[in-house]
Amino acid sequence: MDEDLITRWFDTYADDIYRFLVFRLGTPDVEDLVQDVFIKAIDHHQSFRGDANPKTWLISIARNVAIDHTRKNKVRDWRRLISDEDYQPKTVDSPEQYVEKTELQIAVRDLINQLKPNYRDVVFFTRD
Repeated sequence: MDEDLITRWFDTYADDIYRFLVFRLGTPDVEDLVQDVFIKAIDHHQSFRGDANPKTWLISIARNVAIDHTRKNKVRDWRRLISDEDYQPKTVDSPEQYVEKTELQIAVRDLINQLKPNYRDVVFFTRD
């Protein structure tokens, strides 16, 4: 495996890694962490056996990067900071559509948050 392959993986999977890290950390400011994931992939390319999808392997690296980042920065879980009443996404929908979407988003978020962390990761990435 060479750096060209990792570069192709970056082109293919960087957006997925970005979305995963945003989901895990609750912040869109994860560009440096995306780069860290691919640097680790280059540094540890010998551990990729090829029997799994590269995206799966990269997500596992991203998960570890997110855990390390959280530990290092003691980031609080944003889901605990936002109450249902505080959650007000911007919308241009009608008031009825807005209420329906908001209630659905809250219900789905609450259900996902009840899952174990590893299961939340799987739920997030099975939407493809």
